[in-house]
Amino acid sequence: MGKSVRSRPPEFCIQPPFSHAAPKRQHDIALLVGSHTMKAILLAAAAALGLFASVSSAQAEPAFATTTVEVYSGPGWQYGATGYYMNRGLTVDANCFGRGWCQVNGNGPSGPFIGWVEEGALAFGGYQPQPPRPQPVPQPPRPQPVPPPDYEDAGACFYAQRNFRGDSFCVDVGEEYPRLPRGWDQRIRSVEVFGDAEVDLCTDSDLYGRCVTLRSDSSRLPSGLDRRVRSLEVY
Repeated sequence: MGKSVRSRPPEFCIQPPFSHAAPKRQHDIALLVGSHTMKAILLAAAAALGLFASVSSAQAEPAFATTTVEVYSGPGWQYGATGYYMNRGLTVDANCFGRGWCQVNGNGPSGPFIGWVEEGALAFGGYQPQPPRPQPVPQPPRPQPVPPPDYEDAGACFYAQRNFRGDSFCVDVGEEYPRLPRGWDQRIRSVEVFGDAEVDLCTDSDLYGRCVTLRSDSSRLPSGLDRRVRSLEVY
């Protein structure tokens, strides 16, 4: 008899039993990542709270805006504007921390406000407005020389200042003044002579004292007659 050949039992692919280890590991990783993210968020929030707490506890100093500046909601442009503006000279309480920005608390044209401005736009201390520029003092108009009278005949005019300026009075030929008109005693300093007139000027009344005859204009009387004439004659 031949040997009976036993057939080999068919091989079966044995599947490993279902394991919960992989999903659990993924769950643990997710929890770990989430905890790190939450920790970072909490640290950032704590830092922000610490910053604002230090701002509120700092000692405020009086300051004023050196120019018109916009107020922001935080220490930087990224925080956005509040809609308030500080006009030049507006006084506020300011807290600065060397970061280039200062927290300000003040009362502007639109009401009270709290915000942040750039430190360079502030000056510390009380605001002292610049005094107004002195206005030039208007100068009185220069006195115009008195035009000589239009004499048809000869005569002379006498002036209280040199170079035919100041108060004056005029005399026709044939007139004399033993005493000068009121207010003219010892005031004459220059004389204009018209036509063929001649003028005698004397240092005493009644044509006495030292007398000098003029036949032409004299813009400056000689020192012996300057402000010393007390009588005169025109002929």
